[in-house]
Amino acid sequence: MLKKDKILLVVLSLVVTCCFQLTDVKILSIKIAEFFMLAIFPFMISRKLNKFIIYFFGFFTIYLLTTFALNLNQVFYLPLEDLYLLKRPYLISLSRYLELIACISFALFVYKIFKYFVDEKGYSLAELLKHVLFINLLFSLFFILVFLYYKINHFTLNVNSFIVHNPADTYDSSYYRLRGFYFEGGPLGLFYAFLFILTTLLPGKNWIYKTVFFLIIILASSKAGMLMVIFWLLFSFIVRYRIPSLVKTLLIPVLAIIFFVSFTFIAANYIELLDSIESTVKDRPDDYALVMGRVAGIFIVPNMVLSNPLLGVGLGNYPLVRNNPDYLGIFPYVTLWDEHGLGGLVSLLVEGGIIFSFLFLVIIYFIYKELSVKQFNLKSLILLLIIPSLLGVQLHFMYIWFAVGLILFLIQTQSPVDLQLLASKHRSD
Repeated sequence: MLKKDKILLVVLSLVVTCCFQLTDVKILSIKIAEFFMLAIFPFMISRKLNKFIIYFFGFFTIYLLTTFALNLNQVFYLPLEDLYLLKRPYLISLSRYLELIACISFALFVYKIFKYFVDEKGYSLAELLKHVLFINLLFSLFFILVFLYYKINHFTLNVNSFIVHNPADTYDSSYYRLRGFYFEGGPLGLFYAFLFILTTLLPGKNWIYKTVFFLIIILASSKAGMLMVIFWLLFSFIVRYRIPSLVKTLLIPVLAIIFFVSFTFIAANYIELLDSIESTVKDRPDDYALVMGRVAGIFIVPNMVLSNPLLGVGLGNYPLVRNNPDYLGIFPYVTLWDEHGLGGLVSLLVEGGIIFSFLFLVIIYFIYKELSVKQFNLKSLILLLIIPSLLGVQLHFMYIWFAVGLILFLIQTQSPVDLQLLASKHRSD
């Protein structure tokens, strides 16, 4: 029986890892991980549900229905005849909704794995996390080998090359950027920053995991991933150790300066570009690496929010309305599908407005509040959902919902928790 449980744990850890890693792997334009999680969703909800899962399900359902109502008076600005079917109005919203339901299913899947193996079979939580991290380590070593193979043989890559690519915004053919099975290196790096943080929760130093995961972030040239690791290390230093209050008060501004300097250094290219953006756009109006994506989103998103402050432009509708002249400002009309790349919470604000952003954060707050009561020393785990979403990760990326499943388990479990503390042992500290 013990051997069967061990095999089952390995298989389930592999499933979780595939949901992490294979975000852009599709069959007939359908993402494999999302299809699997939607298929098992009825089984996930067949028994008594955690109340927060119900809150999320209700929230996203109301969000979708509100979007359909808003669409009745919405003007769309893309050439609809050139759009893939699931990216057309209404269908893109339904598609995004199903992605989010798949994420809820994944959170439930993770929650049930922890509950079965820890509460019923007596495994330690750290042991379960190590299984998941080890399989991700194997993926990482494969990525590194592919990267070295391309590098040693001087392959000419393009933006769509397998595992390693040459981004569209670089003119250096020798520049290689690891992307794994993600669309590009940035999201891959943020994911590996997430894995790096998970290793800091385990007992022991775990240097092999940390070194390999951080190397992936470097090979992916992920500025956001590096920032996320730096933030977490500084944050952990403040909250994990028993430092006198006065010293903490003095340390916080020093560490804030270190983070700001790191941010400025890492984001120097963006800052320089934004300083001369108007003239640059006029000189390069056909450069899609400039007039689409994150740079354009920094200017277009505020215009959208100001024009649609309460309910936003609708779930998934940003690419369909971004060409509205009222939003574009100095940027030209584009005919390609464009996402702003500014993260899940920004997407929620621009597409769901203040109302849905507030409601979502209320749910997160109540999760945090209950976690603080049940597992005070691990309450900072809520940042595993918030920080990636602020740095560029969209809410339909499954790995941040792993954190939701883990937190929901920690709230209800009566079993000993063998993760490293993320806060002082006493509330008065």
